[in-house]
Amino acid sequence: MAPGGSKFFVGMPTPAAAGVIASIVHAFHADGPVGDWRWSVPWLFLAVGLGGLMTSTIRFYSFKDLPWGKKQPGVLILILLVFLAVVWNYSEIALLLIACSYAVAAVTLQPNPLRPASTRRRVPPLLDPWPLPWNRVELSSQVLLRSSVQR
Repeated sequence: MAPGGSKFFVGMPTPAAAGVIASIVHAFHADGPVGDWRWSVPWLFLAVGLGGLMTSTIRFYSFKDLPWGKKQPGVLILILLVFLAVVWNYSEIALLLIACSYAVAAVTLQPNPLRPASTRRRVPPLLDPWPLPWNRVELSSQVLLRSSVQR
């Protein structure tokens, strides 16, 4: 989970990555992407890509702040019933769209993760508590003495 809150996971959750693979197998079970050897390279790229997303620092939404405890959850129950009906009737395409859109949405909604670090906003430095030069020298010698004593 992301530090400071539980709205996001840092990196793609493992069940979501497994859901992407399972939804692809379920959606194309008749065509056979698992049984045909020519699909081995795309499966390898998919597994490496999902592994990269699981170890990345991209934030994935956790859905833990949905208002389940409202006094009148009628609209939420209706939406959930329609969602379950769509998944029940069109499971191949619905599960594929859900799993792949969760994986792709986090990457596309990320605030420009490929921007170079030199152009990102920099945090201004804190005010120096020891503005005088001799205080810095004294402080650095104390730090050096402490580090040599600890060894």
